[in-house]
Amino acid sequence: MILSLILPTAGLFLAAVVNLLADLLIVVVRFIADLNISQILIGKVPIDLVILYYAIIIFAAFCYFKRPAIKKIAVTVMVLLLLVSLATIKWQRTYHNNLTLNCLDVGHGQAIVMQLPPNETIVFDTGSLSKSNVEGRILQ
Repeated sequence: MILSLILPTAGLFLAAVVNLLADLLIVVVRFIADLNISQILIGKVPIDLVILYYAIIIFAAFCYFKRPAIKKIAVTVMVLLLLVSLATIKWQRTYHNNLTLNCLDVGHGQAIVMQLPPNETIVFDTGSLSKSNVEGRILQ
């Protein structure tokens, strides 16, 4: 009998709390959507960096030194080596010096954008997909 008096009131209170939390969740989702971080590029990490990462974990967890300062120095050097390697990979992927080809779907045709190392860009219009011999009709 007493529960029937308490539960509807508790339900109304909890409904208000859940409604506020849902509104807060909507605000957070909209904020994160406006950050424009939906594109995350994950490249191929070389196997030696993966091995170095696990070596750091195993070394830090299981190696014993009589002087803890030596272990701290060794772990710090290994972590710095890992960070320098990752920074080098990021630099090479950002400021690459090789040829890059991008194929674009342009309306009913295609185009190829070729980026050369000294900041040169060449665009090839490769014609239509639906009509054959476009260049022959243009030359006539």
